[in-house]
Order: sequence, then C-alpha cells, then structure tokens
Amino acid sequence: MDGLTITKAEKSRGGTTIFSPFDLRIEPGQVVSVYVHTDLRHWLINILNGDETLSGGCISFHGRPSPIPLGLLSLDAPLYERLKVKELFRFHRDLYHSSVSLESVMDWTRLSDLQHHQVKKLTFSEKKRVQLGCLLLQDPPFFLMEEPDQNVDLETKQILMKILQRLKEEGKTVMILTSNLESAIMMGDHTHRLHQDGIHKVEKEPEESAEPETDGASVTFYKIPTKVQENMILFAPPEVDYIESIQGQSYVHIRGEAFQGMFTLNDLEARLKLFGFFRCHRSYIVNLQKVRKVITWTKNSYSLQLDNAEKTEVPLSKGKMAELKELLGLK
Repeated sequence: MDGLTITKAEKSRGGTTIFSPFDLRIEPGQVVSVYVHTDLRHWLINILNGDETLSGGCISFHGRPSPIPLGLLSLDAPLYERLKVKELFRFHRDLYHSSVSLESVMDWTRLSDLQHHQVKKLTFSEKKRVQLGCLLLQDPPFFLMEEPDQNVDLETKQILMKILQRLKEEGKTVMILTSNLESAIMMGDHTHRLHQDGIHKVEKEPEESAEPETDGASVTFYKIPTKVQENMILFAPPEVDYIESIQGQSYVHIRGEAFQGMFTLNDLEARLKLFGFFRCHRSYIVNLQKVRKVITWTKNSYSLQLDNAEKTEVPLSKGKMAELKELLGLK
C-alpha cells in the first residue's frame, strides 16, 4: 500500500497564491506532522476533506485519487454533550459499523472511570480524549488531526502519544497539522514546514556542525544581543528560557516573548555552556536552570517542560538523553 501521496499540489484563488506546488508522501505506519499557520491549515483540511479542490496537482491514497477515506479530528469537532461518554461511543460505533470494542477505546483514552458521566460535565482535556475515542471508533485508514494537543493537560498529551504509537503499529497513515513547532517535532516521525512558498522538511536529529571555530571563543560572554527593529537589546543568560532556530535564524525566548538573535545557534551553544545551557535538539538550546520536568512520551520521544507561566515544552532528541543524564549526574 502506498499511503498518502501529494504531488505538485497547489492552490490559488482570485489571483492570490494560497500555497505553491509541493510534494508530500506519508507511508502506512508513519506519523507526519506539518507546521503550518491557521489560515493555510484550514485550506489544506478542506482540500483533504473534499470540500475544496486543488488548482493544480493531485492527491491520492493507496494509489487512488480523491475522495480520501479519512477520519478528521478538528478543533471544532462537535460532541453530543448531553450524552454520557459510553453512550456517545456506542453511537459512533453503530454509526460507522465499527468492529473496534468500546472497552478498548475506553482503555486507550483512560475514560473508563468517566464512562457514565455526561460529556458536558467533563474538563476540556477529557472532552478532547472523548473526541479521540470517537475518531478511533471510526477506524479510518488515514487519520488527519488538527492541533490535537492544543491546551490539553499533561495526562492527555501522554495518552495522545501512546495512541499515535498504536496507530503506527496498526499501519495507519497519520497527518498532524499544528501551528506549534515544538508539538510538530514531538509528535511526528517526520516534520515539515508548509507556507505560501512551498514545503520544507524540518531536521529532527542533531548533526555535527560544519562551522569553523571562531577567534572569539576565548571571550567571556555575559550578554546575549538581540535585535528589535533598529535597536540592540541585551539580555543576561539567566533571563533566557530557551533559544530556537527557525530557517537558520535564532530566536531568544524570554517570559513568553521571542526576540531575534544576532548569533547562530552553534555560536550561542559554545558561548553559553558555562552558564548552564544545553543543546537539547538540533534546533533548540535550553537553559537547564529553567527546566522543571523531563517528560517521556515513548521510548524514543522526549521533551523538557520549563518552569514558566506557559509551561513551555521543548523537544529533547533521543540521542541527547544520555548526555543530559550525565550532566545531571545520573547513570
């Protein structure tokens, strides 16, 4: 089976380019995440769902053109909130003539203890798990998920990661659309950035730097320069939560705000080691003094939760886990 194949897909309307031609392939048993802004995400969902047509190119699933047999988890997925959880699951099982058992879905979503509760009385995160359960009962070959981890609690994120792992083991094809780069990297086997000019793959594994050492390596570095319009703003290292690289440009994150950096991530890594900063991912440097929790999603998927108001999560590459343990004095 070929999974999902997008070939030279493009969309324009009224002389305006929505997105330029791009190719994307998702094999059965793969989770591919696409980092994309909200407006473009809606266009792509409507096209995959058959509500819009492409201006050029084609989309096929298992070698067959549209319509695509997908199950959609959208941000505004409706729920019959007057029903109890088990009643709603039973309704979806019968509607889709599903062979998936209610008990297994209750177990996967950890809703067994809430099965006799009305949906309207559940928390936001619990309702998101109900939506996931309804999607699992559809049992489609292709899962399309829009912002599945947005604003949910830690338990629900862990449940989601385990469900994604199960779907991979079952040979399902999964596409995740999100406007959060950390989420995209954490959830996807492969991550892509889609914008008006096309699509680009986001490298997930750390690579050796090819940049030569600079003559300034011996300079003690106490301030991190950033640029705000025409002004240079200097920050002390302890102020910084983490630093992110997007398309070769560094961004310094401080108290929920991002400032454009004036050094590359490789430069900053070398200069900030003495201040307790750690290169946790190819695209991220984190201030270890700000890390509150190391989260294990699966045996190969981790993230670092920061002790800030947003409880920011920064991806931790599997190859960096051993190095982090050594820094922390753990064997």
